[in-house]
Amino acid sequence: MHEILGLPRLGERARTHLAQVQNLVSISLLLGSAGGAATDRWPLVLLGPPFAERSNSSGGGSSSSSNAAAALFAPVGGAIIFLGRDFLHWRPCCLAPDEAALVLLAHYVPADFPEAPVEK
Repeated sequence: MHEILGLPRLGERARTHLAQVQNLVSISLLLGSAGGAATDRWPLVLLGPPFAERSNSSGGGSSSSSNAAAALFAPVGGAIIFLGRDFLHWRPCCLAPDEAALVLLAHYVPADFPEAPVEK
């Protein structure tokens, strides 16, 4: 198992993206929220269903063309666990100046994921 951890800047917009292909599972853990904004006004937005071009490369996934967005919230100490490499996801901009949130981002990479050579 390999973990990649990150701490985004407090309350900033997270750009729309897919997680890197090796990141099987993405975890967004809300560690703290000043002013309560992160628990009800700063969602993690997922656009789905899973993208067929990535999912079907491993033999599974959906080929539906519906793209419904879901705004997800977690309480302080709670986490959102999702397939970040299959769902476009982001956090909208921004919290008010008197609000802040601390979010821990983690990605699970399977131990048997093939390593790519690094050019020097």
